[in-house]
Amino acid sequence: MMMYSPHLCDGGRSEEWNLLLRERERESRQRRVCVRVCVFFILFFCILNQTQGENRLLLSHFNPPKNFPFFSF
Repeated sequence: MMMYSPHLCDGGRSEEWNLLLRERERESRQRRVCVRVCVFFILFFCILNQTQGENRLLLSHFNPPKNFPFFSF
């Protein structure tokens, strides 16, 4: 019967090396999530800013009465 030593079961890597690799993978995953969230918010605010600009252009032709409570220009 052949016995396997712990350092041969995982391809010869030590436990410290495996922990280091797992930590790097976790950091890289966190970095990817952070980049995705940042890109999402940048695009979201760019699109929001564009649509608000278009709404302002549309509303600039609409002159409400002075006592109209919902719009304040």
